[in-house]
Amino acid sequence: MPLLQGLLTGMYKTAEELPAVHARFRQFRGDRERAGHGEEGAEEEMFAAVDGIRKVAEAEGVPMSRLAIAWTIAKPGITCELVGTRNVSELEENLRVASLSLSPEPMAKLDELTTPLLQKLGAKCGILPSATHPLIQPKLLDSP
Repeated sequence: MPLLQGLLTGMYKTAEELPAVHARFRQFRGDRERAGHGEEGAEEEMFAAVDGIRKVAEAEGVPMSRLAIAWTIAKPGITCELVGTRNVSELEENLRVASLSLSPEPMAKLDELTTPLLQKLGAKCGILPSATHPLIQPKLLDSP
């Protein structure tokens, strides 16, 4: 879910802007209309990360969605990226990521920005490239 139900496209800035169907995952409060869990969520941490990612995208001069896809693809161990599109325009924009190569500085900044969210949700957050995030990777390597 590299674009996080539209959050990493810049489409939504608060949880209240999201359609209920998108706010059903663990990063959102469990008392939301379509939530399928009873957890507290991590909305504050998530939107802080999204805002930071938006700023990195602006500094890099690329759309937020392209940055998010490039960041995920650049992670060691990621061999395939499944990105949903609703139309040809979105597909064309997402394919432009092939020409984007991120330097180590924005990669490190993106990892830093998402660490509080990953700390709150744990290794099974399923919303960021957590399997190769420095916070999560050692835990996965130590697992049986």
